[in-house]
Amino acid sequence: MIRTREWKYVWNPTDVDELYDLQADPHELHNVVRHPEHFDSLRTLRRRMYETLHQEGDGLVRNYWMKEQLLTGRKL
Repeated sequence: MIRTREWKYVWNPTDVDELYDLQADPHELHNVVRHPEHFDSLRTLRRRMYETLHQEGDGLVRNYWMKEQLLTGRKL
C-alpha cells in the first residue's frame, strides 16, 4: 500500500487493486481503480511503489511477472 495526501493505492497481487481518492472519499468507500480519469495517478503510484519495494530489496518485485503486474496492472 502506498498513500499520498490525495490518494491511497493498494496492490493486491491475487485480487483487484484498490485506489481511493482521499479528498473526495476520505472513508475509502469507493474504489476508483478502474476509472479512466485516474489512470495517470494510478500509474504514478504503481511506479513509486515498485521503486520503493525494489530499493528496499523486496524479492517479490524482482520477479519479472510480479514487476510487470505492479507496473502495468495486468493480472493472470
